Amino acid sequence: MANYPQELDDRENLHKICTHFEQGVLDACIYVLDASRMPIYNRGDGIMVVRKASDMLNAQDDNGLLVGKWDDDYSMGTAPTLWTGSVKILLQYANTGIPICYAQCWVFAGVFNTFLRCIGIPSRVITNFNSAHDNTGNLKTDLIFKPDGSPDRSATRDSIWNYHCWNEVNMTRPDLPQGLGGWQVVDGTPQETSDGHFRCGPASVNAIKEGLLCHPFDSGFVFAECGTSS
Repeated sequence: MANYPQELDDRENLHKICTHFEQGVLDACIYVLDASRMPIYNRGDGIMVVRKASDMLNAQDDNGLLVGKWDDDYSMGTAPTLWTGSVKILLQYANTGIPICYAQCWVFAGVFNTFLRCIGIPSRVITNFNSAHDNTGNLKTDLIFKPDGSPDRSATRDSIWNYHCWNEVNMTRPDLPQGLGGWQVVDGTPQETSDGHFRCGPASVNAIKEGLLCHPFDSGFVFAECGTSS
């Protein structure tokens, strides 16, 4: 979890704040790629790397980095609110190969940011307030209510989080039409599957803003998170 200091010439503070420079972090990030069984010859493709990393950030359907948990019982691990950085998480995973308990969206995004910057991909953390979760894929947030006006939670599949954090990476997109490169949404928090795995992106920010949702990857889901009506 890293933020650049205002004075980039202050190398000492840069080292302290940008945790992707910490000793052992690069080896840990390479371990994550090794654990994903991603062939070496594919690791020069930024699109494939961030897509695979989005999958490996969570342990939802593989032996990934972080276990997500959204209740009040964190007795079998560390509560998401107690993490203060990415280094301990990455090093512990690299040393044990066991998914780390526990994470929520800001932890997934912070660790993902450290991972991406460490391997040389420009990235930033994004916070989206009143963030919708479109479970049905219809690009709308369907909230069902009972006749008395109370929420019908058993019939409602969609939801709105008070906020959600994800990442954006800056890269070219030769697989997309001109103008859709630049910042791309990627998300390590396990929400919905994409091509059979819990991952999201990269989805072009420009495409999402223009409503061009036919392009890969997961543009419709991200559009629904921040642009749907209910």
